[in-house]
Order: sequence, then C-alpha cells, then structure tokens
Amino acid sequence: MKEYTDFYQHLLELEEIERILDQTEFELHERQHLIEVVRKAIHIEVMHMILDELSLQEREQLLRILEEQPNDKGILIFLKRSINNVEGRIQGTIQQTVNDYQRILDDHTP
Repeated sequence: MKEYTDFYQHLLELEEIERILDQTEFELHERQHLIEVVRKAIHIEVMHMILDELSLQEREQLLRILEEQPNDKGILIFLKRSINNVEGRIQGTIQQTVNDYQRILDDHTP
C-alpha cells in the first residue's frame, strides 16, 4: 500500500508511542515494527476521514493527484478548500489513533 503522508507529515507526532515502547521489553526491531503499524493505522484513518468528507468528484481528483504527484504541496491547499478545518480534523484523527494504541500498549506493559 502506498502512503501519501507528506501533506500531513507536519501534524504527525509519535513521541509518546515511542516513549511507551521504550519502556517495554520489546526488541528494537519489534518496537520499530510497532511504530510502523501505528503509522499505517494513522494513514488509513486520516484517509478515511478525508474521503468521507469529499464529494465523489473531489475524491477522484484527490486520488489522481496523490497517484500522479504524491509530494505536491498543493494537496493540503486542495483539502483546505474542500474540508472545513482540515488540519485540525487530521490532527484529531491522528491523536485519536495514537490514543487507541497508547491504551493497548499501556494494558500490555509492566
């Protein structure tokens, strides 16, 4: 699965998950894998939120832009025109996903 995170990368903070993982007995490669799992889950949730907010025509346009120019800085501009408070909504989606994983990790750490 391709990930197009450049347009929201500045909103992505995983330090708290990394801090929790550092307190576990997981090996380094396992912690790195879990961080990657969290990143992918965040990506899925962010894209789901965005696609739910767009019209069919806007979805098609966004997916075309992501496929042809995945690092285009205009993606966020496009989304700002189409979704009210998109950066705040992305940040909220990221935070909710991180919180979900934090609860899971808290339940499984000493």
